[in-house]
Amino acid sequence: MLTSRNNHGEQGWFLMQAFKEGWNILALEQHDTPPDPRDLNITEQLLNIKNSDARVIIIFTVIKYAPYIFREAYNLKLLGNGYAWILLDPTGDLEYIYQHSIPVGYPLYLRGLVTIRPVSEDGSMYRTFEKGWHLHNIKRQPFDSHFTDAVLLFANALQDMKTEGIDVEPTTLNPSLDHSSYNNRWKQGPLLKQKLLQQSWGSYTLHRV
Repeated sequence: MLTSRNNHGEQGWFLMQAFKEGWNILALEQHDTPPDPRDLNITEQLLNIKNSDARVIIIFTVIKYAPYIFREAYNLKLLGNGYAWILLDPTGDLEYIYQHSIPVGYPLYLRGLVTIRPVSEDGSMYRTFEKGWHLHNIKRQPFDSHFTDAVLLFANALQDMKTEGIDVEPTTLNPSLDHSSYNNRWKQGPLLKQKLLQQSWGSYTLHRV
């Protein structure tokens, strides 16, 4: 797996950490994120992936670096027969990749790439939020709606607790990295989880949270 060393890449990194026990992960690589993608040096990371004998490469990075990563991967013969690249959102924006490919257009080395992007159906609150997004000239992406709905879901659950006269008491959590010490679990956590599960999951910007 290849991710960027920033908040976008960390999402993919933690995803792999969560599933690595059930997967045979041969390489986990991260790359720096220079302001100008033309300054990206990705050779070492790609060589590590190549030497690991991995044949399926999952990539989660900032979209502007993708064309340069693929060009170098092509030069190192990591694209084509014998390799499968899976692009996770936001890397999976093929339109952007095509427009900024090197050379511009539809380079042969992009054929066969698999992209994964979330599918969304409008929920009951979609048009309300759409007006706000349009007002601020925001181009909505499916993940934007997922984040919006997650916040709304928690807000409604906390509001239910407040309506029932339950004071939310914050707790400082200091779990160990190996999960061996959870003596200070948030006591109200199970109650909040119950309230979350009681919410109407189809009444937000997406058809289902």
